[in-house]
Amino acid sequence: MNLRVVSIGAVLLLALASIGCKSKEASAPEEPKQTIVAPPASGEVPPPSDVAAAPENAEKTESGLACIVLREGTGTEHPAIYDSVKMHQVVWTTDGKMQMNTGNREAPVDFDVTQSVLPGLREAIELMVVGEKRRCWIPGRLAFGEETATPATDGRPRGTLVYELDLVSLTKAVGLPEAPPDVAAVPPDAERSASGLAWRVLKEGTGDKHPTGASLVSLQYTGWTPDGKVFTATRGGVPKSSAVARVIPGWQEGILLMKVGEKRRLWVPPELAYRGRPGRPQTMVVFDIELFAISP
Repeated sequence: MNLRVVSIGAVLLLALASIGCKSKEASAPEEPKQTIVAPPASGEVPPPSDVAAAPENAEKTESGLACIVLREGTGTEHPAIYDSVKMHQVVWTTDGKMQMNTGNREAPVDFDVTQSVLPGLREAIELMVVGEKRRCWIPGRLAFGEETATPATDGRPRGTLVYELDLVSLTKAVGLPEAPPDVAAVPPDAERSASGLAWRVLKEGTGDKHPTGASLVSLQYTGWTPDGKVFTATRGGVPKSSAVARVIPGWQEGILLMKVGEKRRLWVPPELAYRGRPGRPQTMVVFDIELFAISP
């Protein structure tokens, strides 16, 4: 096994992990481009003839992701939030330089779909079934950022990345909360603010203080799209700490109204939610949020 190939692949996987483990509301990376030194020829997979740009017959999504299916799968289920997958990946920049080849490893890469992956890669994986192989062109804004004239210093490739993905196995998550019956639309009895945020108190709080914009809060939450699909959630009964100033506007407004011990359902309109952020829902989103603690 060529150790240099493995090393470069490991670096890119760690970079992917660092992106996925950032705050859920963190912005897409905007660092400039740096040329990545390709692995030695003995470990390279030749780039496909269409590596420079997606062909006309590629399937394109609204986000800008483009894919072609190289081999049909045998599975029937698609990966979703918190599912685990095992897969092989080969990655090139559009000039044909290989960045990663997990086929050099003894086993496929194993990871959660919503963790340790880029927005564009997550979207591509969610389109697949077990046994499927596809080639995807992931634009820079869904990866490590667009190309710029100023060199980068972090070693991450900028611009469009071309992935060949081979989905080996899928393990479905269990225990995700069911969508509430009123997730599709704001109910008539919900309270509303001038901004368009709507809410209902599900459990009264026991505290007497509200968070401020400078507070750190401890929360449990689940988020659904109007079709009832979970797209984010705390797991295992463990609250998560969040800075009020760093969450989406609809959360900021809703959390500032809450007291410790309170649980609310928020209907957050698109303009108070992710507003075009890659890899996030562009519709209204619904959150159940429980506030456990407030810190300065």
